[in-house]
Amino acid sequence: MPKNKGVREFSKNDEKFVDSFGKQRGEDVIFSDWVNKPKGKGFEERMIIITQNRITTVTPKHKIARDAHFLDLTDIISEQNNVVTIKFTQWEVTGHSEKADIIIHSLRLIYNECFSDIPEERRYELEVKPSSRLQDLPEPGDKICGGIVNAYKSFCSYLEIKPRLDICWDITTLFPANNITDFNLDEFEQPLDAQTLSALFGALRYNNWFTSIVVKDIQLQKATFLDIARTLKHNVTINKLELSNANFSKESLMQLADGINQNKDTSINVINLSNNNLDDKSFATFCGAIGNLKQGLISFDVSDSNVGRSGIAAFGKALRKNRNMSSTLTTLNLSGNSLDGEASSTLSAWLANPNGLRNLDISNGNANLDGIFPAIMRGCNEIQNVNVGGSKITGKSKQTITTFLQSASNLKSLNMASSGLSLDMADAILKGIGSNLYLQDFDLSLQGNKLGVQGANKIKTIVSCAKNITRLDISDNDFTDDGLRMICTELARHPALNYLDISRNYSAKASKNRNQMVESIIDLISGEAPLETLILQGSQKISLKQDILVLLDAIGTNDSIKYLDISGQVMGNKGSIALAKALQTNKHLIHLEYDKNGTGTSGFYSIANALKRNSTLKEMPLPILDISNALRSEDQNHLQGIINRIQSSISRNQNPKSKLKGGSGQGSGGGSLGLSLLSSGDREQVERFRFKIKSTNKATTEDQKQIIIDAENNDTSMSSLHLLSEATQIALTDELEEKLTDLTGEIMPIITKHYMSFIDDMIENIGEKYKFLDSDSVRRLRTTIVFGNKELESEVVEKILSDATRTEICSKATDAYSSALELATDYIYEKLLNGLQDIIDDIKTQPERVNNGPADNNNNNINEDYDSDSSSSSSSRDSKKKDKKD
Repeated sequence: MPKNKGVREFSKNDEKFVDSFGKQRGEDVIFSDWVNKPKGKGFEERMIIITQNRITTVTPKHKIARDAHFLDLTDIISEQNNVVTIKFTQWEVTGHSEKADIIIHSLRLIYNECFSDIPEERRYELEVKPSSRLQDLPEPGDKICGGIVNAYKSFCSYLEIKPRLDICWDITTLFPANNITDFNLDEFEQPLDAQTLSALFGALRYNNWFTSIVVKDIQLQKATFLDIARTLKHNVTINKLELSNANFSKESLMQLADGINQNKDTSINVINLSNNNLDDKSFATFCGAIGNLKQGLISFDVSDSNVGRSGIAAFGKALRKNRNMSSTLTTLNLSGNSLDGEASSTLSAWLANPNGLRNLDISNGNANLDGIFPAIMRGCNEIQNVNVGGSKITGKSKQTITTFLQSASNLKSLNMASSGLSLDMADAILKGIGSNLYLQDFDLSLQGNKLGVQGANKIKTIVSCAKNITRLDISDNDFTDDGLRMICTELARHPALNYLDISRNYSAKASKNRNQMVESIIDLISGEAPLETLILQGSQKISLKQDILVLLDAIGTNDSIKYLDISGQVMGNKGSIALAKALQTNKHLIHLEYDKNGTGTSGFYSIANALKRNSTLKEMPLPILDISNALRSEDQNHLQGIINRIQSSISRNQNPKSKLKGGSGQGSGGGSLGLSLLSSGDREQVERFRFKIKSTNKATTEDQKQIIIDAENNDTSMSSLHLLSEATQIALTDELEEKLTDLTGEIMPIITKHYMSFIDDMIENIGEKYKFLDSDSVRRLRTTIVFGNKELESEVVEKILSDATRTEICSKATDAYSSALELATDYIYEKLLNGLQDIIDDIKTQPERVNNGPADNNNNNINEDYDSDSSSSSSSRDSKKKDKKD
């Protein structure tokens, strides 16, 4: 062992070097000192610098000797009080120093700060004797989003790239305020380069805050898929993986499969790989990983991903291999893939065994329904929603589907859109649904089956044979004016229908029955049917044009329709003016869509004026196509102002999230609190004072400079106060909605208990009072009431709590926020104006500069302005103080 000499003293030049080193790296220096490094039979001097992310050794001539990142740290060894060895993946350094314990503590402290969630078995090895030398590390505490920002910055240092500060701000400020646990790339400003994504997913590997990875419509590079796979290999809290339209390669899917396979503690139970181009072989490999998941899947979506029959067959085998799938899988979407042949066979084999599947979508895949539906009947007792749209319906399928509909006990919706249904098949479906007492509030889609006028005759029988259908989509069926008239006339008497889509069913060219057809729609929305949603879209080829005006007049006095879509009717400005008149008197419409109607500036102007007097319309997506067309030929500034008025009125009508001070009340312009703060009289006074001070070019003290800097940043600071208030209100609204939703779960058992108690007491009373009824008749009556009567549903209770209770609470809370904000801003302005006034007074006492000619006159004018502003400011502040005292 070489004999150690004294450690070199830390000089002022060393301090300057370290300071420069830290600034150059953009990192705080945690520790820096000289150590003696063994070399042969002697020692050589090395400076050890520990920053937030790296450990660096430096020669006596201040040259970098070696450098490593904390992620490469493998061992910290110290068997003597004054000796420490630090090992990395590529090199190691041993240093003799009296500060060995401080070096060890600094290393442990920084590592724990950046990577506190890395499990012990994956950290560096720590061997310090005696262990009493180790200082206790502070508890990590509740780090923002699991400390991902520190980890992200550290990974950026590892990759030698600059961290994006906007990402750090988003995660630090927006994510915790809104309780965002989805790691969704859409939350960040695009584009995100591969290295930035590498740092982000690296930071996510051991993070315990986020529960999902979401990538939608972002074309990822191959390297990024590998980074995601590495994250899946280690992370144990992420339970949802959504990579939709993400540019998969063959290797990408295999890498993800490998990552999931290597993580025995993975929490993944929701997978969405939709809208990709997936190779059958790599998909089969991925299915192997699915088959090995210990906890099974809850939801799987691979829709529109070009998976062939062999790939789907591999998935079916994975379902059968994983015993947990039968009890966990509730949602399965295989639409838009090849489901014929062996794909249908293997899928049917799993469906036929008892399982908990509730939602099944196998549309547009040419599935063999003659095998699928019998399998569903045998094994899927909890099935609620089935989508087989775009499938081929054969003659043999009629009996199979009818039997399924008659036997299903939990089914809520069936989608058979664009399936080439025959008239007999459509009739059988309606009767099958209507004959099953267990099917209530049913949602049926027969869209795009081109049923024609004869089909209209079948559909109209829904009133008598299928009263349990509440949502019906029969759009694009070529009913013509006469056929649609028949349907609407009959549906007006339907006792339960609340949603209807009859888009593009009228004649392409107005027939002699056009007026009668429109009148039948008016009768429908004002008839016995409890209709709340009407979808009446048109297209360039099939539209009502001016014929819709009579219907719009009727909307003005309608008290049932809440959601209306009349897009694509090409009704022009005349139609928009009629719509505007309807909006002025309608008090029930909540949602309106009317794009692709050829609306110009005059039409939008009428809508804007109408919305001044409408306080109930809360949702109206901007008619982007009509606006774009209008901008080409009309005054852009004028049109922009009109659109802003429309948006402002809709914002005013919405919930407290966007209802800012000064924007409430019918007919108001919905002005922004932030804008009002920035355009106040006090602000103008601050600006005048700043200008006067700046124009003198006279010296100011450090304290005075700080006041001036704060005044210059005042607009930004005031805006941040407003944004903080708004973010808090949004968080309050979201949390209240969540709590009120939970409250629904507590209320419903009480409602159900009293409801069932009422039925039992009523049936018992009937049995006692009406002796001519035998016990079987009374029992059948009870069954009819229990299964035939519409109970108060949890969704209704939840909507009442959400719409009324939450809004009222948030409205009162908004008043409190606004009051607090006003007090804060008044105080800040008072202090700013006082400070600026003092600076002006101080400047006036300074000796005048020697100037020639007109400049002297300018200075005199400035002093006069000071006097005037001083008097004005004093008067303004005195008035404010008097108001507050009052």
